[in-house]
Amino acid sequence: IPRSTTIESASDIHAPQGEPVQLVLAWKGEVPAAGYLRWRGIDGQRLDIPLDINDGQLLATLPSEAGDGVIRAWAGDGRVGPIPLHRQARPVPVLSSARAVLPAWRGLTPSGSRFSLELADGEAEALPGSDIEVEFEAGTPLSGCQVSVIPQSASAESRTETGRVDGSKGSVRFTLAGTDSRYEIQAASREGLSSRPPLIRRCKPLPEDTPQVAWLPEHLPESGISTEEDLEGLPVVIGTQFRVAYRASSQAGIGRAEFHYRIVNKTGWRVIRLSESANQADWGAFDTKKGLFSKRPARNFDFYPLPSTEPEKIPGRADAWGRFDFHIEGLSELRIADRIEYKVVAHDLRPQPLAGESETRVKEVVGVDELLAWLRRREWEQEKLRQLRLDQLGVFPDRPATRSGS
Repeated sequence: IPRSTTIESASDIHAPQGEPVQLVLAWKGEVPAAGYLRWRGIDGQRLDIPLDINDGQLLATLPSEAGDGVIRAWAGDGRVGPIPLHRQARPVPVLSSARAVLPAWRGLTPSGSRFSLELADGEAEALPGSDIEVEFEAGTPLSGCQVSVIPQSASAESRTETGRVDGSKGSVRFTLAGTDSRYEIQAASREGLSSRPPLIRRCKPLPEDTPQVAWLPEHLPESGISTEEDLEGLPVVIGTQFRVAYRASSQAGIGRAEFHYRIVNKTGWRVIRLSESANQADWGAFDTKKGLFSKRPARNFDFYPLPSTEPEKIPGRADAWGRFDFHIEGLSELRIADRIEYKVVAHDLRPQPLAGESETRVKEVVGVDELLAWLRRREWEQEKLRQLRLDQLGVFPDRPATRSGS
């Protein structure tokens, strides 16, 4: 039958369960004066809804209670239907697993692969440059998925990566940046329904901090003073040497270390690259509390990065130690009463390494008599402190004695 208004037929309509849905039908020909849409449920219920008539479109909002059934529409003398309506659940992405694959510069396992770590509840807490891999289950067969990574700054653009699907399962992967704030995973069912809300997790890129370098207690075993006592400020006798002991740490790994020194008011800073040592079998286990090897406690080493205890799972070199004697007999410009300023600088493993340094220390150059006088003053000061503690215990006899520093 010739009609002045034609409503184009539509294929099956798939709509999310429990939600109102706007239906759009295309029309052409004479502008209809009015129209309505009729939904009829599979149990015989019926609902008529007036149509909004726009340029080339007929619009109607189907309420959430209208379930599976068929749809017919009339506008002017045009009509269409029945069109099957199917109510279906949206995909709901549920986290299955998440891990961070660390950057290659952080080291490789003995088998040649990059290190990875599991991410608790999918929170992307890892080194910037890590690849974040997330797997999820959506509860319905999927046609596709994607991940959007949102930066901390509202003015910066988010980035989107397409994922992979296999039945109702999906996976996404993105590279973590230092400015990322969160990521959102969106999945689409085979019927074209998208997940709402998406799966959202925070991004917590580790701060790009410089390595931390700290001094270990300064010892002089030959003085007869307990090696548990820190002799910071101990002067150095001209023509001899002084002990340098340090520890460096960084989540980005320690790549190398340097010893920097200068003679105050005489020279500029001079740099010595510290040579790396590897543990030998006869040195024994490394004591991380004391910074020495169990079978060679007197062994000196410039720079020792601690290897991993689980080389297939955990990267090494997060901590490094050094303990060596710096000889000053070759410094021809050095005189008694001069001062030597020094520090240790450690560089991490990044492609563009960050450097961290210890506090700067100063050694006063003295003769033997001045060194002995310094040690006597030190011993006298320590004796005064011990006597003060004893006096305090006498005033407070019920107070338990502390072992710290006693």
